[in-house]
Amino acid sequence: MEILASENGHHMISLILNNMQKLNFINFYHHTSLPEIVDSFILQMLKNSHETLQIATISRFCIPDISFPKLKTLQMTIGKDICLPEFKTYFPLVLKNMERLQTVRVYLGGSGYDDVCKYIAKHYNKHCISADAFDDVHKMLNIVPVKILTDVYDLEEDLQNFKYASGLQYLHVNIYSPTEPMSCGWDKYQEILDQYLNLKAVELTWKQGNFKNITLSQISEANQNIWQERILYFKARGICIVDDGEIDENENLQTKLAKEAGITWKFHFN
Repeated sequence: MEILASENGHHMISLILNNMQKLNFINFYHHTSLPEIVDSFILQMLKNSHETLQIATISRFCIPDISFPKLKTLQMTIGKDICLPEFKTYFPLVLKNMERLQTVRVYLGGSGYDDVCKYIAKHYNKHCISADAFDDVHKMLNIVPVKILTDVYDLEEDLQNFKYASGLQYLHVNIYSPTEPMSCGWDKYQEILDQYLNLKAVELTWKQGNFKNITLSQISEANQNIWQERILYFKARGICIVDDGEIDENENLQTKLAKEAGITWKFHFN
C-alpha cells in the first residue's frame, strides 16, 4: 500500500485505519516534509500492521516502540525531517524492534543529509555495503565508505579523487557511448581507476542511442580495439570483468559482503 500524506486527507483516515490492516508494504510518501498532523495516523497504521509488515518507507522517525518481527527492508529519506538529532535518537530504537532487518535503503534529500552520513560512516562503518552513483550531485564515495558502487556513468565525476576510494571492491559502470571511447572520463581511466587499490570486479553495461544494450562487436573495429585495451588493463590488475547483473542490483553479493563483515543488516544508499 502507498499513501500520499496530506493535510486534506482527514476524511479518509478512519476508513483506511479500519480497513487496511496486516499489510506487507507501507510507503508514507510526501514530496516535501511530512506535516506533523499525520503523525498519529502513521503510528496507528504501523501498529495495525506491525506483525506482518515486511517493507516500510518513512521520511520521519514516526515509528511505534513495538516489535516488527517480519520487517526486512526499511527505506528512509534523510536530510528533510530526518536530520542528525533524530537519527541518533531514534535509529537505535528502530534496530532494537526490527530483529529480522536485512537492508536499510537510505535516500539523500534536502541539505541535511551530510551530517547523518558522516555519523553513519563513523558509527556504522561495517554496515555501509552499497550505493548507487545515480547523479553528479551526490558524490557517494566522498559521503559513505561502501564496498559496491553501481550506476556509475562518468568516471571522472563519480570516481576521481574520492575520500573512500580504497574501500571499494565492486564497481558497475554504464557505458552509454561506446562509439565515443574518450568521453565520460575514459580518456584518463588508468589515472582514475589506479586509485581503487582493492577493486575486485567490474561490471560494464554497454548501451547506445536509445539505451538498448549492445555488444562490442556492433561498433567499429577501431573502437573495439580501444575498449579491448581497457579490458586488458582490468585483467592485468587481476580485476574480474563480470556479466550483467553480477554486481548491479545483486542482493546476493550485498548479503555475502554483509556476512563477511559479520553483520546481519546493511545500508544501501541512493
